[in-house]
Amino acid sequence: MVIQHAEQKYLPKLDDLLHSEFEEADNSNFLSPRNPMAIPSNNGRRSSLNGFRSTPPSSNFHDLYIFDQPRIVKMALDTQSNIEWMPEYMEKLEEIGRGSFGTVHKCHDTKHKRFFVSKEINTRNFMHKDVAKNEIDILKDLNHPHIVSYHGAAINQDLIVIFLEYMSGSSLLQNLKQRGPLTEESVVKCSIQVAQGLEYIHSKDIVHIDIKCENLLLDFNHDNVKICDFGCAIRKVSNGRIAYFDAFDARIGVSAHWTAPEILTFEEFDQSADIWSAGCTIVEMLTCKPPYSRLSEDDVRASVEGRTLSYDPNDLIPSASDSMKMLLTELLQIERDKRLQSGSEVVQKFRDMFPQ
Repeated sequence: MVIQHAEQKYLPKLDDLLHSEFEEADNSNFLSPRNPMAIPSNNGRRSSLNGFRSTPPSSNFHDLYIFDQPRIVKMALDTQSNIEWMPEYMEKLEEIGRGSFGTVHKCHDTKHKRFFVSKEINTRNFMHKDVAKNEIDILKDLNHPHIVSYHGAAINQDLIVIFLEYMSGSSLLQNLKQRGPLTEESVVKCSIQVAQGLEYIHSKDIVHIDIKCENLLLDFNHDNVKICDFGCAIRKVSNGRIAYFDAFDARIGVSAHWTAPEILTFEEFDQSADIWSAGCTIVEMLTCKPPYSRLSEDDVRASVEGRTLSYDPNDLIPSASDSMKMLLTELLQIERDKRLQSGSEVVQKFRDMFPQ
């Protein structure tokens, strides 16, 4: 696909890592699901390399690495480029993103000749710590071609660094800013992949909550789209809905312009909230802006609560094809029970309405 532009188990309990062990200034931990940066475990014996100790690998390749010297993670606070900050073959490169919860850098594994991403989160803010813990807890269990891969996390007293797959094509938002809106054909191709990613996480009772172009990453050839940023995601009870107060912390970081009405009005919600966000994201792909981007977030919340905004596709994107408008009508229903309910339903609807 070429995008066209219109003109665990060995993971210790995270609560233990993020609370009790955080109190020890001279200890940090490295949590890894498959660990591409693994230090050899010396046939099961504890080995040491530049301050690292490794435990024997478990049967499903989840290892725990402990930093003997806190300097290794603390070097991540250094703003210089090309510094060694994991095992000595790890280089921190340029900053590629910055958000309310932390900074993202490109990194280079000089030993294995691969790039990845480090997401640094300052944990002096307890809300930031919860977001990081939540993202690790969810991502470590996910494995799907349209979900960004998790490779581990270094934990220090004041910092968590999450290591993620590097997508060289940048975010879809950056792509839109540089090259303008997508053609409808490209929107369909991208949206099917996003819906497949949602289908997967919904099958695991996970609601992402924060789907938007900023959280969709592209590979170099723009053939593959992956969902990232699970800091606001939440697990729901199987076949149930999520109460507002159960997800209050997760919702602090989301953007009102993409957020489902039931979340903005403090009601229970489920995976259909992601379907609304996907609809807003399709509008963003076609116009470079989400619905009602001219309004402030507070105005969007107030207008949604007062039902004063129209999400009729004829009003949002009058130039779209009839098929696209029909699809968006099923995604952007104010009443959650009237919209498509899951990623799997969206995938099927796309295939029915836009046969390849």
